[in-house]
Amino acid sequence: MAGGLALLTSASISTSASGLESVRCRLQGTPRPPVFSQDGNFVIGGVFSIHYYMHTMDHSYTSMPEPLQCTGSMDSRELRFSRAMIFAVEEINNSSYLLPGVTLGYQVHDSCNSVPMAVKVAFQLANGLDPMFDTGEQCSGSATVTAIIGESASTPTISMLRIIGPLGIPQ
Repeated sequence: MAGGLALLTSASISTSASGLESVRCRLQGTPRPPVFSQDGNFVIGGVFSIHYYMHTMDHSYTSMPEPLQCTGSMDSRELRFSRAMIFAVEEINNSSYLLPGVTLGYQVHDSCNSVPMAVKVAFQLANGLDPMFDTGEQCSGSATVTAIIGESASTPTISMLRIIGPLGIPQ
């Protein structure tokens, strides 16, 4: 699992002089930028296994590991799924009678055919920690995506569902 299940945020609770608790959050690790993205009033997340493999490395545990990298050839089927999602969003945005006055956006991420990577991306989408659409507020309590279109395989989809399901984000 090589660090793929690392939590993206950590929180510490401190008590102030008034007795109220405050939560401070900070990013753990480097967020993965989306492969394709477009901002909008409502953003739909997509997680697809666009690449077949993920570069694995031995960790010495003396320093932070390098960000995980997708390698190998591309899965044309998964790439078509991601492009179909983008096409659907663009068609809705170009329509004058579907969702007038609302712009849909998307963030498509590559899970590299890896369950730990799919879980990491699900945490990232659920926590709203995205470098492309960063508002400067971390741990705001709301996700940057309103829904996630998941993997075509059942194992990563179920793993992602366990992360985003309790948060009320449909998949």
